[in-house]
Amino acid sequence: ADRVRVLRALACVDAVAVFDEDTPERLLGALRPDVWVKGGDYAGADLPEADLLQAWGGQAVLLPYLDGRSSTALLSRATEGPR
Repeated sequence: ADRVRVLRALACVDAVAVFDEDTPERLLGALRPDVWVKGGDYAGADLPEADLLQAWGGQAVLLPYLDGRSSTALLSRATEGPR
């Protein structure tokens, strides 16, 4: 829940969706986004949803992994309070 709030607060993010399925195909089919962003930890992985996105001109974008940068670390620092 905290990670979702942090992502939704970003100006560059239009929407954040949480899904319970193993893969996001059903959600993507309903939303039909232009861009679907995945974290760098998926780099090199075959994204089964890529073909579905391309069916309506959407695309999957993999953000690069940045060592030391993670939403978990960001949330941890945010809950620590001022230093």
